Amino acid sequence: MANSIGDALNELAEEHHFFKLPNSARAQLLAHVRAILEQFEWQYHPDADLAELLDPFLLAVDPEYYPLPYETWIVAFFRQWALEYENKNEE
Repeated sequence: MANSIGDALNELAEEHHFFKLPNSARAQLLAHVRAILEQFEWQYHPDADLAELLDPFLLAVDPEYYPLPYETWIVAFFRQWALEYENKNEE
């Protein structure tokens, strides 16, 4: 999953330069993703729940502070990625 997220981040950055993360920020984000995936390994979470688990900002901000359409782009990215991953892998 972490590789899939890394690939999706690359694709997003190629499509829109605005979403290109500095290498240090990308490394920190992917380290966070790997830690979360390791912590919840072998557990099933529906796409919306998985996206919420992966969201690095929920550690510091209550989700009600950025309701749709005011969420950060990374939150929307994880939600879209999780939905596509679940549909593609049927898990």
